[in-house]
Amino acid sequence: RVTHGATIHLLIEHIMQTESCLALTGAQGAGKSVAARLIREELVSRGMNVVSVSRRQTTGLSLRGITAQVLDKPEAGLEAEDSERLFAFLAGNDSSDRCVMLIDDAETLTDEAVEYFRLVSSIAKDSAPQLVLIGKPELLSGDARAAFWRGTVAASWELSPLNSRQAREFVVDTLGSQGLSAEAMFDDGGLAALVRLGEGRFGRLLALLSIVRLRLLAEAFRDPGGKRRLTAEAVAQFRSSPVQRSE
Repeated sequence: RVTHGATIHLLIEHIMQTESCLALTGAQGAGKSVAARLIREELVSRGMNVVSVSRRQTTGLSLRGITAQVLDKPEAGLEAEDSERLFAFLAGNDSSDRCVMLIDDAETLTDEAVEYFRLVSSIAKDSAPQLVLIGKPELLSGDARAAFWRGTVAASWELSPLNSRQAREFVVDTLGSQGLSAEAMFDDGGLAALVRLGEGRFGRLLALLSIVRLRLLAEAFRDPGGKRRLTAEAVAQFRSSPVQRSE
């Protein structure tokens, strides 16, 4: 396991070396979706064609769902010939441009979808899009689907929770990117308390920062002239808030 920045850098370098299938795993809230966004932005900046798909329903990431997202159509509007268009895309016949396919929530791929990728990889291994699988650790451990991916993935990385220093830097940088100052919003104890409450998880930290912004907005509404900073005691109250442990 390595730091998030190093992980993203290594994965991108492997993509540039045309590895056919790579994987990035991590527990819920470890920052997989944040990493996926950064990877996509970096690849696009390098002139690469990137297609992203992810689970849109609780039942899993189906072949029909993938078809709709790749072709940018609603599932209800799919037609019979769209399955041929998906195969043409996955077999590398649609375009001469190099393409990377990011599959988020990859552990939720249905058996039918995994079997389809197995078929495409056997028919068009050299021309199919590079696959980057992003999901929970069970993506590569356990059942027959995981066994297929373990035999297909050329390299994989696991995201670990942030340590206290990394979490603090993430909070400061995130606020800074939004034109906000952590120093102006927290006293030292308040920022440290937020970091502890975030448990080193990207999703939890982002949710907490949303609560912080709402709290400070409410304070400003009640006292327009006030310039209060959040203390450890104030942050501790967020424990009772419905924090979403998102990715």
